[in-house]
Amino acid sequence: MSAEIETDALKVLEEFALPEYNEIPDVGLYLKQTVKYLSEYLEPVQGITITESMVSNYVKQKLVESPVRKEYHRDQIALLFFIAFAKSVLSLEEIRFLIGVMGKSGYDIRRAYLFLCRELKADLAEITTHNAPKHPYPADAEVSEAKSLFRNVIITVANKIYIDAYFAVFAEKTEKTETAEN
Repeated sequence: MSAEIETDALKVLEEFALPEYNEIPDVGLYLKQTVKYLSEYLEPVQGITITESMVSNYVKQKLVESPVRKEYHRDQIALLFFIAFAKSVLSLEEIRFLIGVMGKSGYDIRRAYLFLCRELKADLAEITTHNAPKHPYPADAEVSEAKSLFRNVIITVANKIYIDAYFAVFAEKTEKTETAEN
């Protein structure tokens, strides 16, 4: 049964993708619309959720800029995607620290989001194909402490996503087996 569970868990991960940066709406979405948009992408991933109260809290805690005329735009939404993933493995203070370090290292939200998408996709691909992790940077790549820290958070998130998907499928199959036996 464990091979079947793993296969089902891996299917979910293989199909998962975040929107490209330019695909994220920049017309301004109200809170409810923003959460609905984020949730549509996050829904396939076990353990990664976002609610209106969470977004309001991130704004209140100054992790995300306040909406302009109650509307959230592309950079805010991209940052909310990152926070939704990072909160599964980091505290809000650690997320605040990481956002600050990335900003000081010259990563604007667009660049950091693109890095998140690329690295998360690559890490999930490695997990789903059981390939050994590759060295994350070419020999000539500039690697800052901030980039290395960000990369390691993404690796941790990818592994957490896999573990959560595996356990969700396992629980579902166990429940079906127990129901069928009764």
